[in-house]
Amino acid sequence: MHHVLYSWSELVEIDKHCQHLEDAINNIDELVVHLQKTDNQSLYSSNLIILKNELSNQLEEILAQFTNRQPK
Repeated sequence: MHHVLYSWSELVEIDKHCQHLEDAINNIDELVVHLQKTDNQSLYSSNLIILKNELSNQLEEILAQFTNRQPK
């Protein structure tokens, strides 16, 4: 029983981590939308794209462990 609870708590923590990654990706998308309305878009967009891609890769690697799909 202890093993099941431990495994369940690990899954809960992984789920929280995935949610944080998804939230960060969505926040970057929102930031890009706001930056497009300013003169500063070119200063930040390439770094934001790199950051978003890294977060997306991390999320895909985690999710691939729980499905039959491969990371993008």
